[in-house]
Amino acid sequence: MSMNEPTATVILPGGLWSDGVCHREVGLRPLTGADEAFLLDAGGVARGGGGVRLLAGRATARLGRGLARLGCLDLAAQEPEALVRALTIGDREVLLLHLRRLTIGERLQCVLRCPDPDCGEPMDLELR
Repeated sequence: MSMNEPTATVILPGGLWSDGVCHREVGLRPLTGADEAFLLDAGGVARGGGGVRLLAGRATARLGRGLARLGCLDLAAQEPEALVRALTIGDREVLLLHLRRLTIGERLQCVLRCPDPDCGEPMDLELR
């Protein structure tokens, strides 16, 4: 199997319209160590700092690296990050969750604090 072959297929809620066709089926592959190294070396796109724009750039770069297929669009002829930027926020969120699942695993561990000001105790929560 090639490094760019998808290992998961995701159906987008909205999809990307191109030439009168809605492309909703996406092939994703997990991020590799080489992808992570590339993202770290990408300077302002992948390094800390802050701001919504920086976070959106990080998400776009990660999704662009994990995108193996988007409908029948030719990824070799188009920049994957440009396709990712054309997706709705909801579609991007769906892809980020699936990319996280493929790369790190299905378990999402959370620690929440009780919102009651008199309590504030931490609560462990695991989502799939």
